[in-house]
Amino acid sequence: MQSIQNTTKNWELLFAESDYTVITEILKLTKEKKFDELEYALESYLNYIKKREEREILWKLRDLMMLILLWKFSDQYRDKENSVKISQYRSEIEDILQFEACITRETLKIKWSEIFEIAKDRAGNYNPAILNTDILSWDEVFNQLYEESR
Repeated sequence: MQSIQNTTKNWELLFAESDYTVITEILKLTKEKKFDELEYALESYLNYIKKREEREILWKLRDLMMLILLWKFSDQYRDKENSVKISQYRSEIEDILQFEACITRETLKIKWSEIFEIAKDRAGNYNPAILNTDILSWDEVFNQLYEESR
């Protein structure tokens, strides 16, 4: 892959700007037959998208873990709204794992402890007892039912 210094564009800056801008610039390279830079741009863009999508799913996992911790430790979070949110987060994560090649269950398992610690710290701001939790299991996060108690 060509080095970034030999390109005519600051691709990383364009990636952060918008997908539309990136695709427009890639089309220009195609029309101008600048195939080396085109190859570099496409490879770089794929890497950028992969990292972005990994970040998004890890944030969803963090938010799901945080919500489950709050549910387990604070009665005020055991309601229909949070039960629905837990289901939605799970579905979104499962859909991404099923249909997108950018991240796998193995990647989630590798990052599990790191993401859990972040979720625990954030949830601990609402209920300090959460800070004493060691870990959440895959089953607690993806399989256990969290239904509103009446």
